[in-house]
Amino acid sequence: FKSKDYNNLNDIPRPSHAYYTSFIKYGKDMDMNGGGPFSGRLTAPFCLAGGIAKQILEEKNIKIASRIKNIGGISDINLDLANPPMDKLEKISQKEIPVLDEKKEEEIRKLLEDVRSEGDSIGGICQVFGENIPQGLGDPLFDSFEAKISYLSFGIPALRAISFGEGLNSINMRGSAHNDQFEIVNGKVKTRTNNAGGLVGGITNGMPVVFDLIFKPTPSISKNQKSFSIREKKEKDLLIKGRHDPCLALRTPPIGEAILALTVLDYLYE
Repeated sequence: FKSKDYNNLNDIPRPSHAYYTSFIKYGKDMDMNGGGPFSGRLTAPFCLAGGIAKQILEEKNIKIASRIKNIGGISDINLDLANPPMDKLEKISQKEIPVLDEKKEEEIRKLLEDVRSEGDSIGGICQVFGENIPQGLGDPLFDSFEAKISYLSFGIPALRAISFGEGLNSINMRGSAHNDQFEIVNGKVKTRTNNAGGLVGGITNGMPVVFDLIFKPTPSISKNQKSFSIREKKEKDLLIKGRHDPCLALRTPPIGEAILALTVLDYLYE
């Protein structure tokens, strides 16, 4: 909207922003105003489709919710992945900082204020939950449930990694702790824990599907950075003007929910 704030970026690319790789591939043919096709704004229609998918799934008693799990190293409370509090997660969905722990919320708010005042940015983690997802969705290897979730997830700008269940924490666990042991509850097969995030061998096992989306800090910051002039082929200092989000991860929960809803709906129609 305020395109004059970005005039210098047409020649001096932002570090860690897609402008430079766009220039490599498309030259001057790509309109990169506002981030062009790499902008997070393009997740808006995706969220619209995901919202419709969620309504269809709710009719089948499939519930999807999310939260912010971590911002800049400040973590929300740990949850039992086998029994996520879906009602509580739904209640916090409209909050500016959707975490369950109010003390952590204030810590995060203070951190964001500090980061913004410094002209810097931080990353974060969005955690997505799906309950009552049917067993048997997905296939081995490249058509696994995880593969389809991951394929869509990496369509979100600034995503750096995706993690299912206990994910990276698994490397610190022994098999005896990580294995999800079975139990029979009211005649149904369940697992006592859910370290796998409801997915084994690429196939849903009936436990809640849980995955984390890990986002890098917003690349547009107000600090002076080293870059170069595409036209002059000379190193240049870059000072970015305009309004920039200190933590884009805060905007991502609806996108994560859309990804899960659309993936489940695709499998059900198959």
